[in-house]
Amino acid sequence: MGEKRLLLISYHFGPGCPTGGFRWNATAAHLCGVGWNVDAITVARAGLGAGDEVESGGGRGHLEIYPVEAPVWPAAIKTTLVGAGRRIRDWIARPGDNESRAPMALDPEELPVWKPDHRRSPRQRVLHGLDHLERESAELHWALRARRVARTLARRRRYKAVVVCSPPQITQIVGERIFLEYGIPYVADYRDPWILGLGPLISYYPDLERLIGKYYEMRTLRSARLVIHNTDRARAAVANEFHFSAEHIAIPNGYDATGAVSAPDPNCFRVVFTGHLHPFMDTRPVLEACAQLRTAHGLTPKNLRIEFIGAPPEFMGFPLSALADAYGLLDVFSWRDRIPRHEVEWFQQAASVLVAFDSIYPIVVPSKFYEYARMKGTMLLIGHRDGAFNDAASKLGLRVFDPSDQAEINECLSAAFERWRSGRFNEPIDPTGIFDRRHQSERIAEILERLT
Repeated sequence: MGEKRLLLISYHFGPGCPTGGFRWNATAAHLCGVGWNVDAITVARAGLGAGDEVESGGGRGHLEIYPVEAPVWPAAIKTTLVGAGRRIRDWIARPGDNESRAPMALDPEELPVWKPDHRRSPRQRVLHGLDHLERESAELHWALRARRVARTLARRRRYKAVVVCSPPQITQIVGERIFLEYGIPYVADYRDPWILGLGPLISYYPDLERLIGKYYEMRTLRSARLVIHNTDRARAAVANEFHFSAEHIAIPNGYDATGAVSAPDPNCFRVVFTGHLHPFMDTRPVLEACAQLRTAHGLTPKNLRIEFIGAPPEFMGFPLSALADAYGLLDVFSWRDRIPRHEVEWFQQAASVLVAFDSIYPIVVPSKFYEYARMKGTMLLIGHRDGAFNDAASKLGLRVFDPSDQAEINECLSAAFERWRSGRFNEPIDPTGIFDRRHQSERIAEILERLT
């Protein structure tokens, strides 16, 4: 069969990767362990050098990383215009706009949480579109640079396949071009969906992104040999919307079993959310449940903490601290900006309750769910009761609560509190390792063997 060599395009990859495509770190190591050599093109970060070989678990293959610098000119232009831009934003987001700053004292009922039928105002659409244009320009130019490196490697080495991992989704054009020019089978990892399959909820994307995204997604999928989706619902939705010859498979995301997980903090009942708060994520039912629990048990800052890690300090223009204060929780609430991944994991392990919100799209499972699955606390899941999030939760004997299910959310938090008081944290949430990423890596290895 000859040498088994894979070309991997993953913007977020390698040591120190903050987010996104880090799912391929473990998969690449697994492939090396079963005899594959992997050449990974990723965004340049501190400590990465061209052709660096990375520890790959002592397997028969090896992993080399080829970093590509991300362009800085889009950010430079924005920085140059930031003064004028701020004045324009202040004028556009004038008082009365749904996303304007609110006073410190607020009524939670006023919080403008997005619903599936939400439509941005014209001013918001312009702002969102400009933000997208800046980001898409940088990502597109990175993809063009990555394509040049991929061409050089393809001329020097014989690859059995080229895999492109999203996000950012625009990088899929590298796989399409390498297939068209060199005939190397192209595998598109769309476990973060783009445009197809989202149905009417596609309106959440900026107008420009919908047009550009759909064009490039349809173009690249026509060249793909295989398309990987996050869930069966996503696979079916995309296949039903756009018919093409590629094989569709569903491989869920997962977590890396990186060592023993400690039990939650025995001295303080911690309710923890880690990650970004999107406009459709309704925190009010969680805060209401915390307020009721506090009243019922007379909890103080010594034995109750509500911690938001990595979220912005404001939500839809309202300070998170003001929202917590509206529920009488200000003295037990804390917010932290983005912190290193290993520090986030400490908070997740210490948490008695891990809060996860669903995506606005019911065909996908948020990555937060998988991160939490290896912990020992209780998951409190808010989202679609009929969707992929609930499908995944049911495999662990869990359920997803609709934001309107306040009584049931209260009951879930109360049960988690009783569990914390009894110290029953012997096993992780996923005791049998259903979502251990090693299973997904094994399946991808099998698929690549079949493709070649």
